[in-house]
Amino acid sequence: MVALNKEKSAVYLLDDDTSVLKATSRLLDSVGWKVEAFTDPIAFLEQAARHCP
Repeated sequence: MVALNKEKSAVYLLDDDTSVLKATSRLLDSVGWKVEAFTDPIAFLEQAARHCP
C-alpha cells in the first residue's frame, strides 16, 4: 500500500460532461484531494504543460 500526501497532490479531470466533472470533483474533494476540472482539452494541456512533474 502506498501512502500519498493528498495535500501536495493534484488530480486533473477532463470531461465534456459538466455533470460528471461536478460529481467526480465533489467526491475527490470530500476526501481531501486538490481537483482541477476541465471541459476544454486545450486548456487542460496548457495547464498540464505548466505543472509537468
